[in-house]
Amino acid sequence: MSKVALEIFVNVTESNDDSNNPSESIMSQEFLFEEHDNFVTTISNVIDIIKENRQKILILDMHNVADVEGFLNNNIKTTYPGWIVFVLSYVGRKSKTRNDVTNKLKELLKTNSIDIGMLSFERGKTGDNSANEFVTFGGKASIINILTTLNFKKLVFIDDSSDHICSTNHLLCVNNAKVEGITETLTGDKLYYSMGPLGTEIWLCKFNFNAKLDNCQSLVDILKKLVF
Repeated sequence: MSKVALEIFVNVTESNDDSNNPSESIMSQEFLFEEHDNFVTTISNVIDIIKENRQKILILDMHNVADVEGFLNNNIKTTYPGWIVFVLSYVGRKSKTRNDVTNKLKELLKTNSIDIGMLSFERGKTGDNSANEFVTFGGKASIINILTTLNFKKLVFIDDSSDHICSTNHLLCVNNAKVEGITETLTGDKLYYSMGPLGTEIWLCKFNFNAKLDNCQSLVDILKKLVF
């Protein structure tokens, strides 16, 4: 059986013998899974460690969302203190993009712009309609689905790729989330609203990145609409 990989990035606080102030460092670890149950347990345990008393979670794609210039400099964590800010990015496991995204995640953690980052290496075949129903564990849909079982009151997932949003919506429906509706913003962003089986309010946003628009402002406007 082939193994599924996942890399997790978090900020850890370490004691400093030379100072009364703790120092922070970035911890990253790649995990390999053969069993779905171990995959679920690992993600659940990491979220439990960083959750504290926060009851809401904001999951952002990296490309054309979290890396939009100026977006995460808008003090998202300060503006929405009750939220965990989580960047979830798909990359090829042996690609140059992985190195680039790794460096960006570490910088976002170092500046306290996010709470956690993950790299997913599983995705449906690009251009194939079946990608919209890709629910294999290790993909974004499977990770979001786990998060809906962790007793969050609200979950918001923003991604610029249709297949990640559609596959997540598909898996939620398979697992008995009640789809309430689909709407579209003035800038063409599609919003999927559903209620998870445990009562989690779920918003999926297919972000319409547009080089001719102020994408940072568009994302801030989406947060004002969904993150409260």
